[in-house]
Formats: sequence, structure tokens, C-alpha cells
Amino acid sequence: MEDFDEFSRKLRCRYLYNDGRIYKRHPFYINSGYKPLDSCPAIENYIFSTKIELSRMKINKHTRNISAEELSAIRNLKKNNNIIIRKADKNSTLCILDKDNYLREGLRQLHNIHYEEIVESNVKEVAETAFSIIRDLHNDNYIDNITFKYLKENINTTKVGKFYLLPKIHKLSQNILSEMERNETARRENLIPGRPIVSLCVSTIFLPGSKTRDSTLYQLSVQSTIFLPGSKTTR
Repeated sequence: MEDFDEFSRKLRCRYLYNDGRIYKRHPFYINSGYKPLDSCPAIENYIFSTKIELSRMKINKHTRNISAEELSAIRNLKKNNNIIIRKADKNSTLCILDKDNYLREGLRQLHNIHYEEIVESNVKEVAETAFSIIRDLHNDNYIDNITFKYLKENINTTKVGKFYLLPKIHKLSQNILSEMERNETARRENLIPGRPIVSLCVSTIFLPGSKTRDSTLYQLSVQSTIFLPGSKTTR
């Protein structure tokens, strides 16, 4: 009922505070979450009646779209700690990799001049540096109060990025692939190259930082008018 409670809250707020005018909502406005106790008898009766009707609805049981054998196979694969399942690079092929080989390839790529091993995570220091930059931007009037509040409240100080590999099976010759399909020893001995991916989706300030960047670039693109040579067309 969480969705219905949120709907009821918005309905009450709309009745109490909407004056009929259309306001341009700030892209980084954070909802206050204010919950009015009530609005008017008509709306309260509607909310109550709707909740009663929803409680009377029969919810159908979830049905599987795969067989019991397929479900059991998926669960067994998920529990197998000796394999890694990844989507192949450049296509949608699903690859089941030997975990030891996968780790060997990852360590091989990490042990070079492009990466440096650290003793402990410095996520907290990165977050503090980011907040210092955000505060300076706010003090210098580059960002407004709402944007500053959004960035400040969404800084993540506990999570780091995730490194993983996408197997580049297209780099292997057809002869090697055929041999790996037939021979288990070949599957263990041939190291499949991987494309390194560093996912920052849950890392420090990624979400608020990317959202503010995209919004700023969009506003600049809308405000900028570029005339194409030899025509009156703008882009």
C-alpha cells in the first residue's frame, strides 16, 4: 500500500496548496515528504472508499514461465561457486567461465602501470573532497540552494565502484573455440581475454553528479543555437 499512501499524500497536497498556476519545477527539487492529516470530506471519502476496494481485490498467485527443471538448473548454477556467468563483449552471448581463469585474467590486467593497489579505501576522503568542491561552487553562486541541497544529501560515503570483465570471445579463433567446446582441459588452459569495466553506478556521488551534469548540458544545448552552413536550419 505504499504507492497508494503516496498517491493519497499527493492528492491532499494538491487540494491544500494548488492554486491553479503551473510552476516550472526545479530539476533537483527534493520532496519534503510532508503528509497532511486530512483535506476535505469529499477527498477523504474517496481515499477511504478506494482503499476498501483495493483491499477486496483478489491477487493472482505468481506463475512461473519456465519449467521446474529449468528453475532447478538456474538455482544450481547460481549456487555454483566455481563458475562466473557473464555476457560476452560485443554480442549478447552468455558465457559460463571458470572462476579461477576469470580471476587470473582480472589480476593480470590489474597488475600493470594503469592501476595502483591501495591499502584501504579512500572513499570517505573522496566524498569530503567532492563536498568541498560543491560547497565552493555554492558559495561562488555557480549552483543555487536547491542544487546544493540535492548534491549534499546524495553524497555516498560508503560504496565504491565495481571492477569486472566481459569475455572477449570474438578475439578467439574458431579452432580454439571448437577445441574448448570439446576439451575441458582446453577450457582451463586457454585464458579468455576480458574487457575491463569499472562500474561507478553505486560509487561516491555518481548518481547526483551525473544527473546534475546531464541537466546542465541539456540546458546549454537548448540555449545554444547553431546555424548549419548554407541553410537556415538550426540545431
